[in-house]
Amino acid sequence: MNARERLVRMTERYAGLTVQDLEIMNVVWDRGEVTVREVHDALLERRAIAYTSVITILAILESNGK
Repeated sequence: MNARERLVRMTERYAGLTVQDLEIMNVVWDRGEVTVREVHDALLERRAIAYTSVITILAILESNGK
């Protein structure tokens, strides 16, 4: 099973979280307390993503209490 398939399975388990949400949350869960820059840098190792997208998704997750 590749990383994308694992994320899709996790999305089913964590209803309400998108694949992008889970990618970000996995970084947070793995590293504990992190900065936006640290999350962004970790995601850049896997794929291209804008820094502002990471900020936006983290803000939404925080406001939703996830």
